[in-house]
Amino acid sequence: MKRYNLNPKQHQTLTASETERLYAYVGGIRSGKTITGAHWALHNIIHQPEIKGGIFSNTVSQLNTATLSEFIGVLEAYGLFKGEHYVANKDPERYFGYKSKFEKHNGVWSFMNGAQVITFSIETMIRGIELGWCWGDEVQDAAIDSLNIVMGRMSGAKFPRTLWTMTPPMDNPDIDELIWGEKAIAHTIGTTYDNKANLPEGYIEQLEKTYDSLTFKREVLANRVTMSGLNWLYSFDRQKHVGARLPTTPACPFTLALILIIIHSRLSWRTGADTKTANNSFTTSMK
Repeated sequence: MKRYNLNPKQHQTLTASETERLYAYVGGIRSGKTITGAHWALHNIIHQPEIKGGIFSNTVSQLNTATLSEFIGVLEAYGLFKGEHYVANKDPERYFGYKSKFEKHNGVWSFMNGAQVITFSIETMIRGIELGWCWGDEVQDAAIDSLNIVMGRMSGAKFPRTLWTMTPPMDNPDIDELIWGEKAIAHTIGTTYDNKANLPEGYIEQLEKTYDSLTFKREVLANRVTMSGLNWLYSFDRQKHVGARLPTTPACPFTLALILIIIHSRLSWRTGADTKTANNSFTTSMK
């Protein structure tokens, strides 16, 4: 039977998340993100069986082949087996003698102690269900609107808690902002090196030879690195990026704005005047 030796960053996540409504473990490849989430979910199953729980990923394929596969491995490591200690997609009353918290059982895992967990993907989403705890895996690929819908379901306990496990996002500025922005959520960052004791010998060294420098920093060191290596360029938002002095003209719905800022340089601008600092803007409306 497999045994899990959790590394310090995994322990930190499991401990620190106890007092947070939303917590994230941001880790490099094979840093133990999904295993951490599986332990977190199992802890809730054992200690809060009266509360509905949730486990989700981005796609059905990802949920079944990665997230739930690791979760089953963790359950088995602690002596919990399907058909004996829990059932999936079935009414638990027939197997364990208690009344289900759910009317339908597609995606619902029911445990012998009365705990029930609904598993789903963001593709399918959930409606009309209130959860007390929820673990989301590989959240770096998720749309923020979809995550907000799930967060809106978190009212099934006095202190509902959510854990997200993810690698640093490559092209998802909304998630990037949640981790490294001004209003960042509570989180732990773990690298592949933090989990080296649980990896094959030479694994990280091979990644260093295979990956380019930017990929290695993001996927192994869990650094904030986009695909281009640059900071995020956020999408246009009129409320944020346009001042009140620029009117909205229905007949000309598209406005192209260019801000030209040249500091400590000489600029000839129509009149040929020299300036050390110029801050000029113009707009061109296009029908």
